[in-house]
Amino acid sequence: MSTDKTDDRTLKISRAALAGIATVAAVVSYFTQRDLLLDHEADELSANAIPLTVDLAVIMSSLVINTPGVDQKTRRLAWGVLSVACAVSIVANCYAGDNLIQRIAHVWCVVIYLGAEAVASRIRMRRTPARKAKEPAKAAKPAEKAPAPEGGQEVVVSAIKPARPRATGPRGRTKVTPIEEIEATKTEDVAA
Repeated sequence: MSTDKTDDRTLKISRAALAGIATVAAVVSYFTQRDLLLDHEADELSANAIPLTVDLAVIMSSLVINTPGVDQKTRRLAWGVLSVACAVSIVANCYAGDNLIQRIAHVWCVVIYLGAEAVASRIRMRRTPARKAKEPAKAAKPAEKAPAPEGGQEVVVSAIKPARPRATGPRGRTKVTPIEEIEATKTEDVAA
């Protein structure tokens, strides 16, 4: 079996396992938080809605993390939201347990979901094709000698222009350095 097929199969299995873990964690966490809120005299609407916001934040973050083409900054933000939502769920689930075993059982679902999400994300990142390397630059023409003007010296003309790193601004626009402005002015003067 080829590596690509094995990687695809691993990715599909990990996504299915993650979906199963997420479903169990969401159900357990939701009802635990709901019951906890009802026990502390929250109204029915709040007791049903608040745990739902936690679970929906987890689902939304998970979708962003696992969507191809999402930039790194957005992905980090989604991991932050996921971490906060899981922390809220862990605290509520831990508080809901009457003894150590119940607390561990309640917290386990959330912790294992977070771990499974991290593993699935790593598998997806490994599967993402590497960026293509830039093509090598074409070989430059050797310097040519221009005919000397009457009574003057030979002039060496080169087709190679030294490369300068290009600075970019906050929106990815190229900044023009003062040296480039001067060179552009010289080029315009020579052309005129």
